[in-house]
Amino acid sequence: MLNAEISLLKSQVNPHFLFNTLNSIYSLANKRSEKTANAIVRLSNLIRYMLYDADKEMVSLEQEIEYLNNYIQLQKLRLYNYIDIHFDIEGETEGITIAPMIFIPFVENAFKHGIDDSKKSFINIILKVTDIDIEFKVENSISSVTGHSKEKTSGIGIKNVKRRLNLLYPDK
Repeated sequence: MLNAEISLLKSQVNPHFLFNTLNSIYSLANKRSEKTANAIVRLSNLIRYMLYDADKEMVSLEQEIEYLNNYIQLQKLRLYNYIDIHFDIEGETEGITIAPMIFIPFVENAFKHGIDDSKKSFINIILKVTDIDIEFKVENSISSVTGHSKEKTSGIGIKNVKRRLNLLYPDK
């Protein structure tokens, strides 16, 4: 039953991201942009990871980082140049395994709630690996023009991650 709950929590992916990404790729295709093929490959890699790799109990940290990089690059397709996005990795990532899809809800929320297309915005993502733990920090310029209270816009992503972390890494 525990495995079933973990699988359910892990499988809840944001369909709006897929829709928005396909629209961005369509726009690139209409412009005959050289970026179109790269965008399709990145989307394909994201879907492949979700279908085949994220189904495993554990994945390499490097796979998870590649997934995040693909996601970030696809988000950049639809953003203006004055939105600064930084993804920094500190420490040695080789040989480390983690539960899949742990970090992505935080990054999704940073893009969803932390960007204002009408002004300079930023997203900073830092993944720091030490001998004893992994620290993941996401910060953004929280948009005050959303017009929604936190309760109305809060989804299930962060709640699911907290539950998964408690189930997979108890007392940590």
